[in-house]
Amino acid sequence: MATVIRGQDLGALVVGVTLLGSGGGGDSRAFGRILQRRLGSGDLELLDASDAAGYLSPVGVVGATSVLTEKLPSGAEFSAAVQAVSRWTGHTVDGLMSLEAGGLNGLSALVAAVDLELPFVDADLMGRALPRLDQFSWAVAGCPLTPCALSEPGGQVVVVDNIDPAGLERAVRGFVVHTGGWAVLALAPTPHRLRPPTR
Repeated sequence: MATVIRGQDLGALVVGVTLLGSGGGGDSRAFGRILQRRLGSGDLELLDASDAAGYLSPVGVVGATSVLTEKLPSGAEFSAAVQAVSRWTGHTVDGLMSLEAGGLNGLSALVAAVDLELPFVDADLMGRALPRLDQFSWAVAGCPLTPCALSEPGGQVVVVDNIDPAGLERAVRGFVVHTGGWAVLALAPTPHRLRPPTR
């Protein structure tokens, strides 16, 4: 069953994702304000995982989230990353889910879903906010996190493939250090049952 988020619910949602951040995950208020502007007086539907269809891409912000207040998003980062990973894999992205439920990524994927006019599935890869990509549930289960795409506010986009989760963590850190401190990450579109990619 779908959950509907209305404008008046956003304050509680921001508090909730901040709590799930457990003291990390970045300041969710900025994406809360962005989401409020995007929705206006409209609603946002969060699909239950059992209602999802097609290929879903987990998306979110990586790097130094505090830099977001200094190097603001252009608005094109999510679209660029999702399009790049879609082209690389040959699968159309039919919906989005969050990389992590806590902190600003509890809201960033919602903003992306509104901007890209894609369904949002109420699921994530962490259940909170953690500092490393190799702590995603898929990585812990021994499944690959690649291919994936990174997009930064200056317009650069890279696709990373055939690298283990620890190597991906190092590659992403190197990318964001040299491109302004943060980027959007989109993982490969995965069939709707939300099973991680096969080993």
